[in-house]
Amino acid sequence: MQQYSIAAWPPVYAQLTRPAPDRHWLDENIGGWLFTVFHHQKVYLLNAHRQGIYAAVNGQGFAPQAVLPLLPLAAPLITAASRLPQNAPLAARANSAHLTPALHLVPRGLAAFARVADQPVVIAVSPVSAPAGATGPVFYLLSVVPLDATFIDALSHRHLLNPLRFSATPQNRRETALTLIDPQGQPVSAIRWRPQHPGAEVLRATWPVILPVAVLLLAVIAWMMRAIWQSALRLRQTVIALQASEAQALHVAYHDVLTGLPNRAMLDDGLAQALAYPARQSDCTALLALDLDRFKQVNDSLGAITAATRLLKRWRRGCPRWYAKAVWWHVPVAMNS
Repeated sequence: MQQYSIAAWPPVYAQLTRPAPDRHWLDENIGGWLFTVFHHQKVYLLNAHRQGIYAAVNGQGFAPQAVLPLLPLAAPLITAASRLPQNAPLAARANSAHLTPALHLVPRGLAAFARVADQPVVIAVSPVSAPAGATGPVFYLLSVVPLDATFIDALSHRHLLNPLRFSATPQNRRETALTLIDPQGQPVSAIRWRPQHPGAEVLRATWPVILPVAVLLLAVIAWMMRAIWQSALRLRQTVIALQASEAQALHVAYHDVLTGLPNRAMLDDGLAQALAYPARQSDCTALLALDLDRFKQVNDSLGAITAATRLLKRWRRGCPRWYAKAVWWHVPVAMNS
């Protein structure tokens, strides 16, 4: 495309077909233009017999014979360029080819990688044909673009890549390489760069903020879990205390506070159960009532606790069998005052 801006320009063909082309015009509009705008270090114009008719190095006119050392490398490209259709439409990009669907787009030039004086270069050839509707000999525009630091810096800046570099050494595992191959399939050089990782760069830029926030979140989560654990522990202790209180209240409701023996409430409950059992089993129930004479005097003189204690001791000595049953089986004992 860079050469096509010159090769397809009618004034260029007009100058080449003149008996004596204007060297100053060629230096300004071909050699100087391609060097200044596209960094084409060496520019040559060849006739149909592949003889040099113009040469420029670094934008300055040079002897046309300077192309001779380059002809062996450029010969395959010149041969292929000679077979390109003349005055054909310019080959477009794939994403814009649908704009001219009726046209068969073909390239207007050829290029290949090579090494010249141990320097990787791009050799490009474009035919300079007569304008549409005219006939005449075909000329060839031959350019050499060095793949040097200027080229690699411009390529890196244009495509927003990390600093590119040329290297023939094995690539680093953190780098990506694009190997440049010449027409014979031999490697010329390799462009290496380190791929960008946006995720890692974002993490690297935000971790001073993310780390304290993460630590704070972990601390809050730990505090909440500790608070939940303490609440569950307190709830469990409360449930245990309620169960103990309920058991204590039930024991107090059915037992005498002084003696610890079943009281009249348990007697009533036991009698209700005992009377209900024979009705279901066709059985009978018996009730034994004991009365102690002058127990009120003992109770008033000794006190309720002492009287009850002496009564239990007397009962234990006199009727150990019945005392054991009363305590073990919770047989209701009714004592008249």
